[in-house]
Amino acid sequence: MYTDFLHLLFSELKPWLTIISSFGAFASAVAALFALRHMKSQTKSSYKPDLYLAFYTSNNINYHVNEFSFPFTVTTGEQTIETHGLLYTIENIGFGAAKDIQIKWLFDFDKAIDYIEKDLKDILTVEKTGPVTHFNTKAPKNSYPFVLESFDTTTFDFVLPRKDEKFRMSPCVPDNITTLLRMYFMLKEELYTPKKHLPYILSLDFSELKGFPVPTAKISYLDIGGNSHKKTFKVSFYISIYRDKISNDLLQFNISPEFKEV
Repeated sequence: MYTDFLHLLFSELKPWLTIISSFGAFASAVAALFALRHMKSQTKSSYKPDLYLAFYTSNNINYHVNEFSFPFTVTTGEQTIETHGLLYTIENIGFGAAKDIQIKWLFDFDKAIDYIEKDLKDILTVEKTGPVTHFNTKAPKNSYPFVLESFDTTTFDFVLPRKDEKFRMSPCVPDNITTLLRMYFMLKEELYTPKKHLPYILSLDFSELKGFPVPTAKISYLDIGGNSHKKTFKVSFYISIYRDKISNDLLQFNISPEFKEV
């Protein structure tokens, strides 16, 4: 009789046990799915690229009188190269490859030229003709033309993680940015600075000039999963020179730029 009771009880509970078992299997499947998605997300994040911009260790300049587009001597490790552009490097400090990299430069030339005109109003005048700006010095009378050209977006197909240094990219800061900065500095130094105590070192930190625009580089790229990443870097420039105490010749011209992520 007791056996019959158990059999009857089991018959009554069997549908409920089946339902409970089904719910348990479903819950296990959902948990496994979430765990799988979490692992996939962790795997993707572990291969996320992280790009940043940096300048090489040395950007000394071989200076020639009245030449404002002179070459840079850049030291890259054990190699020294000469270039007319200010080289920088794109480094990937993340663990995954970056692809479809785009770098766009921004700089307010009109604001910079207005700043230069106001600062050096005693020694020069500014004449604008289309894309050409002439800096006309009063004494001695000279004209230094500056041609404004639009920036092209710099693109790269991919940048591998930092360990693969042979794939490091080395583009240039747009030449008309550095040309305008050097023209301003040299005109200020040549015509506006007393040279009574030679030799001397003259320096200028552009980041300390209130109202002077700051060059900006915006970089965007994709990771291997197709996710978009964006960064913005501002550039500070520090320029210094050293003159000979007898001949007054310029012995060294050094420009030290630095990227700062914002």
